[in-house]
Amino acid sequence: MADWRHSENSRAPWRDRWNEVIFGHHTAPGRLYDIILIVLILLSVLCVLLESVRSLREAYGFYLRAAEWAFTFLFTIEYAFRLIAAKSAKHYAISFYGIN
Repeated sequence: MADWRHSENSRAPWRDRWNEVIFGHHTAPGRLYDIILIVLILLSVLCVLLESVRSLREAYGFYLRAAEWAFTFLFTIEYAFRLIAAKSAKHYAISFYGIN
């Protein structure tokens, strides 16, 4: 019977692939991932800025808050993927990039 657990030194191939995409800025998928993430961050900031304008908040406040929550959810999922894909989740979580 095959053991479903991995030793400390072996990782599932999909985790290595995710690591390459999330942390590998030198690959085409890694660059695309970074570009998509930057666009999402800019859109998130734009939503917060637009909500700070009273007339826009009164007209579109519900949609802007919904978008902010959607971005928060996406960024939370993205952070979880980073922890899963990292060589060491603990070291990444307490690193400058993991806390930032």
